[in-house]
Amino acid sequence: SGLPLALLQHVAATIAASLRAGDVVSVVTPGVAPAVLVDSLAVSGPDDPSLLAALAALALDEGGTDLGAGLQTAYGLVAAGAFADGANRVLLVSDGRGELGMLDAQAIEDAAAAGIYTIAVGVGDGTRYDGALMAEVAERGRGASLFVDSAEEAAKMLGARFAGTVDAAATEVRVQVTLPP
Repeated sequence: SGLPLALLQHVAATIAASLRAGDVVSVVTPGVAPAVLVDSLAVSGPDDPSLLAALAALALDEGGTDLGAGLQTAYGLVAAGAFADGANRVLLVSDGRGELGMLDAQAIEDAAAAGIYTIAVGVGDGTRYDGALMAEVAERGRGASLFVDSAEEAAKMLGARFAGTVDAAATEVRVQVTLPP
């Protein structure tokens, strides 16, 4: 209840508004046991009514959050419907607190090696946000990590910039600077 759930629902709705006709979306909630709310829905375009109805029903699992099991479920759904020439992404939208289970770093890296990149979207007021965990998930998943603490930030990062956030222009960039002695 409160800010995290309301903001999570707003972030999800902002993402839904940025989708294009034909995009395929699944929604997994990583509670005590992962639940698949939407499985491989080809959306009709921005604000697909079926997707919005499922997102409106999102609720917090008071028993805890198993991010690892949720990610494993999401990777399985994406792998089952992966596009050879498309952007295959898992967007982890979370307050960054996984109280149950363990994150499997190797599974995240294996998914990335198979072309399924992970974008970690943190939500909340920042007081109990585990930014290090979310950054690690994004780094191992060859994706991006961002934090959204307001509806305005959601619109900025996931509205107009959604395609840039999801499409990885470069998965590994190294810069070396050599200064003169």
